[in-house]
Amino acid sequence: MSDDFDLLETSSSEKAEKVDVNWGKAIDTMKSKLAQEDDPESRRENIKCHLR
Repeated sequence: MSDDFDLLETSSSEKAEKVDVNWGKAIDTMKSKLAQEDDPESRRENIKCHLR
């Protein structure tokens, strides 16, 4: 039953999709949101959310 499919199975014909990320903008947005938070717990949650 566990041999039905493999979550790690990949097709060699599939090519990885390249995604352009503006890291400077992403970091600036995260810093801005962190600066608005006074509670350390809220900052921690915000960081976890952005690092996913």
